[in-house]
Amino acid sequence: GNEWHWGTSENKSKNVTNTADGLISRKILQFPSETQQALMVMACVGSTCEKWILDALVAGGDIDYFGTSLSIASLELSVKEGLVNFAGSSYNFAHDHIQQAAYSLIPDSKRNNLHRWIGHTVWTNKVVTQEKALFIAVAQFNKGAMHTTEESQRLQ
Repeated sequence: GNEWHWGTSENKSKNVTNTADGLISRKILQFPSETQQALMVMACVGSTCEKWILDALVAGGDIDYFGTSLSIASLELSVKEGLVNFAGSSYNFAHDHIQQAAYSLIPDSKRNNLHRWIGHTVWTNKVVTQEKALFIAVAQFNKGAMHTTEESQRLQ
Protein backbone atom coordinates (compact mmCIF):
# COMPACT_ATOMS: atom_id res chain seq x y z
CA GLY A 1 0.00 0.00 0.00
CA ASN A 2 0.91 3.60 0.52
CA GLU A 3 3.30 3.10 3.41
CA TRP A 4 6.41 5.10 4.12
CA HIS A 5 9.60 3.08 4.72
CA TRP A 6 12.91 4.34 5.98
CA GLY A 7 15.46 3.13 3.41
CA THR A 8 18.36 2.38 5.76
CA SER A 9 20.47 0.62 3.13
CA GLU A 10 19.90 3.46 0.65
CA ASN A 11 20.87 6.07 3.23
CA LYS A 12 24.03 4.18 4.20
CA SER A 13 25.08 3.95 0.57
CA LYS A 14 24.65 7.74 0.22
CA ASN A 15 26.71 8.33 3.38
CA VAL A 16 23.73 9.93 5.13
CA THR A 17 24.10 9.92 8.89
CA ASN A 18 21.25 9.53 11.32
CA THR A 19 22.77 11.70 14.04
CA ALA A 20 21.33 15.10 14.87
CA ASP A 21 24.58 16.77 13.80
CA GLY A 22 24.52 14.88 10.50
CA LEU A 23 20.96 15.90 9.73
CA ILE A 24 21.70 19.53 10.61
CA SER A 25 24.88 19.41 8.50
CA ARG A 26 22.80 18.28 5.52
CA LYS A 27 20.44 21.21 6.06
CA ILE A 28 23.36 23.65 6.23
CA LEU A 29 24.79 22.21 3.00
CA GLN A 30 21.52 23.10 1.26
CA PHE A 31 22.14 26.81 1.94
CA PRO A 32 24.05 29.03 -0.50
CA SER A 33 27.84 28.77 -0.04
CA GLU A 34 28.01 32.29 1.49
CA THR A 35 25.59 31.25 4.25
CA GLN A 36 27.50 28.01 4.85
CA GLN A 37 30.74 29.97 5.16
CA ALA A 38 29.24 32.50 7.57
CA LEU A 39 27.89 29.68 9.76
CA MET A 40 31.27 27.91 9.79
CA VAL A 41 33.09 31.11 10.78
CA MET A 42 30.48 31.83 13.43
CA ALA A 43 30.87 28.25 14.74
CA CYS A 44 34.62 28.87 15.15
CA VAL A 45 33.91 31.89 17.33
CA GLY A 46 31.43 30.05 19.57
CA SER A 47 27.76 29.60 20.33
CA THR A 48 27.38 33.39 20.41
CA CYS A 49 29.03 35.81 18.04
CA GLU A 50 28.74 39.52 18.63
CA LYS A 51 28.13 41.62 15.54
CA TRP A 52 31.33 43.62 16.10
CA ILE A 53 33.36 40.42 15.62
CA LEU A 54 31.66 39.81 12.28
CA ASP A 55 32.20 43.46 11.35
CA ALA A 56 35.92 43.05 12.04
CA LEU A 57 36.04 39.86 9.97
CA VAL A 58 34.22 41.52 7.08
CA ALA A 59 36.80 44.34 7.22
CA GLY A 60 39.51 41.68 7.10
CA GLY A 61 38.89 40.83 3.46
CA ASP A 62 39.27 37.41 1.93
CA ILE A 63 39.27 34.34 4.12
CA ASP A 64 42.12 32.14 2.92
CA TYR A 65 40.08 28.98 3.37
CA PHE A 66 37.07 30.16 1.36
CA GLY A 67 38.76 32.53 -1.07
CA THR A 68 35.95 35.03 -0.57
CA SER A 69 35.07 37.70 1.93
CA LEU A 70 32.54 37.14 4.70
CA SER A 71 29.05 38.55 4.32
CA ILE A 72 26.96 39.28 7.41
CA ALA A 73 23.86 39.55 5.21
CA SER A 74 24.33 35.87 4.32
CA LEU A 75 23.38 34.96 7.90
CA GLU A 76 19.84 36.25 7.35
CA LEU A 77 18.76 32.97 5.74
CA SER A 78 19.95 31.00 8.76
CA VAL A 79 18.03 33.40 11.02
CA LYS A 80 14.91 33.00 8.85
CA GLU A 81 15.29 29.19 8.95
CA GLY A 82 15.63 29.19 12.75
CA LEU A 83 19.22 27.93 12.98
CA VAL A 84 20.51 31.25 14.31
CA ASN A 85 18.86 33.92 16.44
CA PHE A 86 19.75 37.60 16.30
CA ALA A 87 19.14 39.53 19.50
CA GLY A 88 20.51 42.91 20.42
CA SER A 89 23.93 42.93 18.81
CA SER A 90 24.63 39.19 18.86
CA TYR A 91 24.04 36.20 16.66
CA ASN A 92 23.40 32.99 18.63
CA PHE A 93 23.12 29.44 17.40
CA ALA A 94 19.62 28.22 18.30
CA HIS A 95 21.12 24.98 19.65
CA ASP A 96 24.57 23.57 20.44
CA HIS A 97 24.05 20.84 17.83
CA ILE A 98 23.73 23.49 15.13
CA GLN A 99 27.07 25.02 16.10
CA GLN A 100 28.68 21.56 16.23
CA ALA A 101 27.24 20.64 12.83
CA ALA A 102 28.51 23.87 11.23
CA TYR A 103 31.94 23.37 12.82
CA SER A 104 32.09 19.76 11.64
CA LEU A 105 31.79 20.96 8.03
CA ILE A 106 35.26 22.55 8.28
CA PRO A 107 37.91 19.97 7.38
CA ASP A 108 40.25 19.26 10.32
CA SER A 109 43.20 20.27 8.18
CA LYS A 110 41.75 23.77 7.71
CA ARG A 111 40.51 24.56 11.22
CA ASN A 112 43.77 25.87 12.63
CA ASN A 113 44.22 28.30 9.74
CA LEU A 114 40.64 29.52 10.06
CA HIS A 115 40.99 30.09 13.83
CA ARG A 116 44.29 31.87 13.29
CA TRP A 117 42.77 34.03 10.54
CA ILE A 118 39.88 34.98 12.85
CA GLY A 119 42.26 35.83 15.70
CA HIS A 120 44.58 37.86 13.50
CA THR A 121 41.73 39.68 11.72
CA VAL A 122 39.84 40.57 14.91
CA TRP A 123 43.06 41.91 16.42
CA THR A 124 44.06 43.84 13.29
CA ASN A 125 40.61 45.36 12.67
CA LYS A 126 39.73 46.31 16.23
CA VAL A 127 36.30 47.90 16.12
CA VAL A 128 35.81 47.79 19.90
CA THR A 129 38.07 48.09 22.92
CA GLN A 130 41.52 46.61 22.76
CA GLU A 131 40.68 44.31 25.71
CA LYS A 132 37.70 42.70 23.93
CA ALA A 133 39.67 42.27 20.72
CA LEU A 134 42.60 40.76 22.65
CA PHE A 135 40.32 38.30 24.45
CA ILE A 136 38.81 37.05 21.16
CA ALA A 137 42.17 36.99 19.36
CA VAL A 138 43.89 34.96 22.10
CA ALA A 139 40.98 32.50 22.28
CA GLN A 140 41.15 31.97 18.51
CA PHE A 141 44.94 31.57 18.49
CA ASN A 142 44.59 28.98 21.27
CA LYS A 143 41.93 27.07 19.33
CA GLY A 144 44.13 27.24 16.25
CA ALA A 145 47.07 25.86 18.22
CA MET A 146 44.94 22.90 19.39
CA HIS A 147 44.53 21.89 15.74
CA THR A 148 48.18 22.48 14.88
CA THR A 149 50.47 19.48 14.91
CA GLU A 150 53.63 21.28 13.78
CA GLU A 151 55.58 22.67 16.74
CA SER A 152 56.89 25.53 14.60
CA GLN A 153 53.32 26.65 13.76
CA ARG A 154 52.35 26.52 17.43
CA LEU A 155 55.22 28.81 18.36
CA GLN A 156 54.19 31.38 15.75
